Amino acid sequence: RQSTERMRDAVARWFPEGTAISRPQGGFVIWAQLPGRNTGMEVYRRAREENINVAPGLMFSTADKYSNCLRLNSANPWSERIESAVRRLGELAAQALDR
Repeated sequence: RQSTERMRDAVARWFPEGTAISRPQGGFVIWAQLPGRNTGMEVYRRAREENINVAPGLMFSTADKYSNCLRLNSANPWSERIESAVRRLGELAAQALDR
C-alpha cells in the first residue's frame, strides 16, 4: 500500500496538470489518464527508448480506447530509481502534450 501511495504522489507531483490518477482498491496497478489525446502511446514509445517500463492503455482495449492512459505497476518497493523513472515519465508526458 505504501508503494502505491508513493507512486500516486509522484505521478501527482511530476505529471502534467490535468492528469487523473486512479486509487486502487486492493491491487498495485495505477492508471494515469493524461490530458491529451493519444499521448499514452507516445509516452510509452519514448519511455521504452530510455529503458523505462510502462504499459500503454491501448494494450488493454480491443476498441482503441484508453489511448491517453498509462498503466503503472507499483508492486516494487519504492526507491530513488523508481522515483526518477516516474519523474522522467512526467517529463515525457509533458513533451507529448506540447506536440
